[in-house]
Amino acid sequence: MGGPPGGGAIAFGRLAGLLASSAMLLQLVLVSPLPWLERSVGCDGLVRAHRRLGFAQGPGFLAHPTLFVCGPPLMMQAVIATLHAFQIRGSQIHYERFA
Repeated sequence: MGGPPGGGAIAFGRLAGLLASSAMLLQLVLVSPLPWLERSVGCDGLVRAHRRLGFAQGPGFLAHPTLFVCGPPLMMQAVIATLHAFQIRGSQIHYERFA
């Protein structure tokens, strides 16, 4: 995956948040009293789907903040390494310019 280090973690964190919030919206639809949905699936089927989706969306809720916390330190390590490399090269250029 291209881009800065840690950028992938942040992108996956955003995706996990999007999927978790979409699953939460689907949870509300599953427990809402919609007659057409209850007639087609049945009350027991809706409750069963609600329960399964609740367990399935747990990792998404945990991954979202975890990836957001882990992504920026990886980016900062890359920034510090880049600044360090420029500082070394810059001091060599500065030294050669005035030598």
